[in-house]
Amino acid sequence: MPDPFNELVYDGQHPAPGTTVAQQWRPTSPQLRGDRTHRHRMLYDNVINQFAVEVNPRYKQVVRGGARKTWCNIFSWDVTRAMDAEIPHWVNAVGEPVEPGTGNELTANALLAWLGTHGGRYEWRRVGRQDEAQRMANLGHPTVALKATGGIGHIAVIRPGPLTTTGPTIAQAGALNANRTTLYSVLGPDTEVELWTNDAGTEV
Repeated sequence: MPDPFNELVYDGQHPAPGTTVAQQWRPTSPQLRGDRTHRHRMLYDNVINQFAVEVNPRYKQVVRGGARKTWCNIFSWDVTRAMDAEIPHWVNAVGEPVEPGTGNELTANALLAWLGTHGGRYEWRRVGRQDEAQRMANLGHPTVALKATGGIGHIAVIRPGPLTTTGPTIAQAGALNANRTTLYSVLGPDTEVELWTNDAGTEV
């Protein structure tokens, strides 16, 4: 296998084995995982790309009971769990990650509340500026953006790339499944967001 620290092993268009689990409430078993003690830009790129969010059936929109169901929270769970910095999908009454199928499932709106209340215990911190969020992602630290206004929530993964005139570079599932786009090209320039990054580990 090529070295995921030095070259792109995954192109973002072919899901890796273990990433296409059909039941979204169940965790994936990806081949490539990050190390919370050492962070690396290329490894983070490869971890995101292995999920191939644009074509992976795990993230395909479905209609249930007349309502459209999308999977932004599942994609962020998959990526952060693979990076050993899990933003959980299942938690107990005190906000601790638990085994799938137990406790409570977290929606995108609930993830925002979880980070604000519990994120610090798991080395997540809120970032005040987009350039800092992009810088941390470029160093290989798992970083996310969450819609902070009312209505239906949303979470996107900030990935290594440039800070553009339309915001940080992201990968996301949702109404649009995109392996590489920008934050405000999806949400619109007036959307209020919160930015969070995981400080665990040093850069190599």
